[in-house]
Amino acid sequence: MEAQAALAKTIERSEGAVRKWLRGESEPNVTDLRSVCEQTGTSIEWLVSGNGRREAAAARRTRRAPPPPYQNTTRAQVDSQLLEGILLAVQEELRHTGLDLPLLKTVHARRDLVRPQSRA
Repeated sequence: MEAQAALAKTIERSEGAVRKWLRGESEPNVTDLRSVCEQTGTSIEWLVSGNGRREAAAARRTRRAPPPPYQNTTRAQVDSQLLEGILLAVQEELRHTGLDLPLLKTVHARRDLVRPQSRA
């Protein structure tokens, strides 16, 4: 009885469902069979029919250590002057093609500070 309860808890099913399977009153669905096989290390063929190898192929292989957890690396600082220059160049190209899209609203003021236009 204790083994039935442990199996039921491990595969997240009720003890009553596991008891019915063992008494032959009902059969587990495919998902439940898969869970039982994963938890017990048995092959589904052996569990269903009694034929083939008892031990699942995955259980026969040596277990590898899980990969290390993902570590976010720090990103390089964005060169804002370079980015500004690229966006300004794109904006100028768009103006030459007849499109006037304000890509950099705040940059216009900065550009005027950096390169004041001559007043005639």
